[in-house]
Amino acid sequence: MFRIYFYKKNAIVVDEIHREFYFTTSDTARKIHKEKILSIQPKYALYNQADLLLELGYKKSDKDGIQFDL
Repeated sequence: MFRIYFYKKNAIVVDEIHREFYFTTSDTARKIHKEKILSIQPKYALYNQADLLLELGYKKSDKDGIQFDL
């Protein structure tokens, strides 16, 4: 199951089963099957959300290997 946080063309996809997350584009995040998505939420500060996920014990994955500037 996945949660998606997005801002404009950028997104963070959070994998709840493996407790990890990765940065990607909003277009790539939209390709996840709707049945597997728990929630989609807008976030203006994606890097702050990433820091929070790290503090909660989630691991950062380089699954997509996409880095971007906000």
